[in-house]
Amino acid sequence: MNRKSIIAVTAALGIFAGGMAYAGGCDMCGKEAGCNNDQSVQQYQQATEQLRARTKSLDLAIRTEYSYNQVNIQRIEALEKQLKEAKAELRAQAEKYNVPTCCLI
Repeated sequence: MNRKSIIAVTAALGIFAGGMAYAGGCDMCGKEAGCNNDQSVQQYQQATEQLRARTKSLDLAIRTEYSYNQVNIQRIEALEKQLKEAKAELRAQAEKYNVPTCCLI
């Protein structure tokens, strides 16, 4: 094999190994983390329904602002601040209901 083939095969194996490591880590937040506690997750979802809808609308508003020809930086900064506060409240509610934050995705 020539040098370029060896480099290409090594890179492909590296990407494959990295993907496998990433995929293996994705399940760490599953059953072991407590995400299968249906009652606490359901209580969390009910308690944060309006707040989760607000985060989605803020995210959409930020995306909309970025789509305009002239970007209003002050408006985007204000929306991002509100989004950050809403996400902090969601994390606080998750702790209140003992729902691991990795289950919130």
